Amino acid sequence: MLLIVAATLVAHSRSVGNGFIWDDDFYVWNNPTLKTLGGIFDIWFRPLSIPQYYPLVHTTYWLEYRLWGDHPAGYHVVNVLLHAGNAVLLWFVLRRLDVPAAWLGALLFAVHPVGVESVAWVTERKNTLSLCLALGSLLAWLEFRNEGTRPWRWYALSIALFAASLLAKTVTVSLIGVLLVLTWWKTGRITLRDLRLAAPYLAAGLPLAVATVWLEKHHVGAGNVDWGLSPFDRIVLAGRAVCFYASKLVWPHPLTFFYDRWQIDARQAWQWAFPAAVAAVLVGLVAVSGRIGRGPAAAAMLYCGLLFPALGFFDVYPFKFSYVADHFQYHAATAGLAALAGLAGWVMQRSSWSPGVLHATAIAVCGILAAVTLRQTGIYHDLETLCRDTLAKTPSSWAARNILGPYFTEAGRYADAEAVFSSPAARSHLPPWPHDLAMFRYNHAQALEGLGRGDEAEAAYREAIALDAAYLKPRNNLAKLLADTGRRGEAVVEYQALLALPLSAPDRARYAFNLGTVLADDREWRAAEEQFLEATRLSPDSGDYAEWLGIVTLRQGRVAEAVGLFERAVNLARDPAALARAEANLTAARNLLRQGS
Repeated sequence: MLLIVAATLVAHSRSVGNGFIWDDDFYVWNNPTLKTLGGIFDIWFRPLSIPQYYPLVHTTYWLEYRLWGDHPAGYHVVNVLLHAGNAVLLWFVLRRLDVPAAWLGALLFAVHPVGVESVAWVTERKNTLSLCLALGSLLAWLEFRNEGTRPWRWYALSIALFAASLLAKTVTVSLIGVLLVLTWWKTGRITLRDLRLAAPYLAAGLPLAVATVWLEKHHVGAGNVDWGLSPFDRIVLAGRAVCFYASKLVWPHPLTFFYDRWQIDARQAWQWAFPAAVAAVLVGLVAVSGRIGRGPAAAAMLYCGLLFPALGFFDVYPFKFSYVADHFQYHAATAGLAALAGLAGWVMQRSSWSPGVLHATAIAVCGILAAVTLRQTGIYHDLETLCRDTLAKTPSSWAARNILGPYFTEAGRYADAEAVFSSPAARSHLPPWPHDLAMFRYNHAQALEGLGRGDEAEAAYREAIALDAAYLKPRNNLAKLLADTGRRGEAVVEYQALLALPLSAPDRARYAFNLGTVLADDREWRAAEEQFLEATRLSPDSGDYAEWLGIVTLRQGRVAEAVGLFERAVNLARDPAALARAEANLTAARNLLRQGS
């Protein structure tokens, strides 16, 4: 056990020094539910307040936010410790199942580089936490089944841990199948009693699984994508994904954040080779189980079953970027690596070689994997490192460009951002969906604008608007660009078109305010005041809106009214610069009021 823990900590040690990467803002440092004590209520009882309804995961974030705020090291430490705990629990489970070389299966899982994405990415706490609880549930179930007296406390504990795992990630619903496959492996049959024992797991898991599918479609956004996959395409995709994941367990190179997004077409005969190979292996292992035992067939069924939620039969939003991802097989890797360890153990038992040599060879293989994991963990150090590595390995990844480009733009590195979007690889691998292509053009336009190439930026903004008329950001930026270049009349037209769209209250307030500033620059005080009034009505807690309303009120000679608005802006100011500006305006208005009296 100490070897497993030590190997995990060494292999993933660089993770502790990593920062936050993609999606970590939504999950942690920019997640409003973590920043207040009342946020814990939202996490549990307002499912749409968090990116995905995994309340147990967000509860851990909420607790940790009380301890180390938005510093990433603490979150990484917890993920590494959870992974170490998972490896130890896997060892206990494999020992209980009498799997040959159980220690090797756990050690392989601890150091295998395919697990890096789940451990080094804070957002994937849902993987490490849910697996910990699922393995605990499985271990309690094995205790229940293996003891002759059948102590029901173990059964109750198993169900409780299973329910908790679902609240961390509902893919653990596949544990129901795991229990039945293990029963078949050990007894050769599945009885009515076995099905009755599995029924409470199904009762707990099915509603949450259905809820997750609904939220993935309607809240996360998978339902907004035209996937273009027929039922036959999905079978082809599932077979190809299983083969891909299995190959990465055997040969984990190269590993990357986004893989190529395959073109799935069931009309092409060669693509059926993948599901045919998977079916042949499964049927073949079952057919020969009478001679070689049921273990290999059970391992294959467990691996495919644990992968099932990510094989394409259910739409998940990340399929936009790639149909496969390392973190999709974190749970399934336990079965796959246990099978490899079992095979190695079988060879050790029957080999004429010295046991010491065989054990040394196994340890050496684990050492090599640990070294690869240590290197792979560094790729997740920050967003730039991660995206550059992805583009080096997957030049077709438009998603990595849509992440890296804005990262450079926000840092003021406009030339780097522009290069991301104008490279030959970028031009030949564009997003296939209009909204994502519009986002691509918008991000490129921002870089061009930062470089002072206004005409090209304007053209890119207009292309983004043409691609997705409901996409608000390019319309706003185009209007701002027009105003900044002295074309305020055109800017007003663009803002008016923007405000004619169906908008949320915060968006309408923001764009009314922006229109007001353009009108104020043209000294159209009354028209500007109408826009600022609308903005403050929709967003009464904004100091900026109150301040600008005070400015145009002052320009129209209503000094006493302006003083009140500036006082309100001072009270609502959220940063020192805003406070200083509001206080200066308030002082000037009060001086005018005294002079007038």
